[in-house]
Amino acid sequence: MVSPKNIVISAQAFPPRTGGKQSLMEGLAAQASAAGAQVNVYTDLKKGDDAYDSAQNKPYQIKRFGGIKPLRQRRVARAVARYAAQNETASIFCDSWHGHPPYKGERYVVQTTFLSDAAALARKESRGGLQMKLKALFERRRSISKTTQIDKSK
Repeated sequence: MVSPKNIVISAQAFPPRTGGKQSLMEGLAAQASAAGAQVNVYTDLKKGDDAYDSAQNKPYQIKRFGGIKPLRQRRVARAVARYAAQNETASIFCDSWHGHPPYKGERYVVQTTFLSDAAALARKESRGGLQMKLKALFERRRSISKTTQIDKSK
């Protein structure tokens, strides 16, 4: 088992911007650092972030990435994957999973979604219905294909 001492947080939403996700990710970084973990935060670079970072005395590393969103997401994903491959990283926390490749080895991944009310929850649950049906169909086909291969080998 990998030591829980090395944690990566990949967050599009991180202080100095304000909001629920930002507070959650900053709190996670602070608490994990206080518990003795080495924490590396990978996040977006916006105007004023450098001044905020230099004024803060944080017990964790913040690496910020600028540029247009699609390229920035790819650069963050590659940096996280490279860091995870080179270090015994126990946990990777993301506030958005878009653009991240799958990681080899033991990983714990938490994706957060903040909803304002029951109507927002209903909209979220109703999205992706076709995607879930197609996924179930392909899983069924894969299962049938494996069964057929086993039968042929008898």
